[in-house]
Amino acid sequence: MRFSLLTVLLFLTFAACTGDTDPVTDNPGNSVDFPIEEAPLTLDPYTFEDSVALRSHGPYFTYRLNTVRAEGGSQELRRLINDTLSARLFGFVVSDNLPLDTAVKAYVNPLFADYTSQDVQEEWLQEAPQALSRQQEERTEVVYRGDSLIVFGHQYYEYTGGAHGMSFTTLLPFRVDPPQFLTYDDFFAAGTEDALSRLLTAKAMEHPDRVFGDSIPVTRNVAPLPDGMRFLYDPYAIGPYSSGEIALDLPYAVLEGILRPGVADLARSW
Repeated sequence: MRFSLLTVLLFLTFAACTGDTDPVTDNPGNSVDFPIEEAPLTLDPYTFEDSVALRSHGPYFTYRLNTVRAEGGSQELRRLINDTLSARLFGFVVSDNLPLDTAVKAYVNPLFADYTSQDVQEEWLQEAPQALSRQQEERTEVVYRGDSLIVFGHQYYEYTGGAHGMSFTTLLPFRVDPPQFLTYDDFFAAGTEDALSRLLTAKAMEHPDRVFGDSIPVTRNVAPLPDGMRFLYDPYAIGPYSSGEIALDLPYAVLEGILRPGVADLARSW
C-alpha cells in the first residue's frame, strides 16, 4: 500500500510537469509584458556654502549655491536639465554619477585660491577691508512647471567690494516632450523685433519712472508663462539700478501673428 501510494504521487508529479500547457518563460509567444512604471521627474534641492579668509581676521570670499538636481523621469529630459544647469553653474557638465559636492568644490577651490593668493598691501586691509570682500551667490528656482513646460530662473549675484553688488536672472525654459531647451528663436521668427519693441515700449510706459528713454529694445531673455511671454531685463539695461530687474509680460493675445505657432499652448492650463 505504501509502494502504491508513492507510485501514484510520482505519476501525478510527472504529469504536472509534462502537461499540454507550456510555462510562459518557455514560450515567448505567450509571454505578457507588463510596463515598468517610470518614476516621476523630481527637482531635488541642493545647497552649498563655503568661505575663505584673505587674512586670519578677514576680509572674506563667501560662495553660496541653492540649485536643483533633476532625478527620475525620462533620461533625456533629466540629462538635458542637469547638463544645462551644471554648465551654467560651473562651466562644465556634471555626469549623473558625480556628486554635486565634488563638482562644486572643483569650481570653487580655484576661485578661493586666486582670492587668497592676490597681492594686497596691508594698509589697504587696514583702511578699507570691505573693498577686498567678495561674495558670489547663485540660485536656481522653478518659475513655472506644467505638463509640457518647465521654466527655471537662474539668479547670479556678485559683490566685489564696490558700492553695491550686481545680480541678474536668466530664464531657462524646457519643453518636456520631446525634451528641448528653448530659446528666443523658438518663440519668435526673424523680422518680428520691431513689432515686439513697440509692444514692449507700450508696456514699459505704464510705469515710465522705472525706465530710461522712450524706446525699449527686445531682450532674448524670455520664457512663456501661463499669462503671456515674459521679457526679463538686467539692472541698468532699460532702467536705473533702483528699478532692479524689470520684467515685462506681454499677453498672448497681443502677440498673435508674432509668436510662432504652438508656443502659447506650452504653458496653457487645460
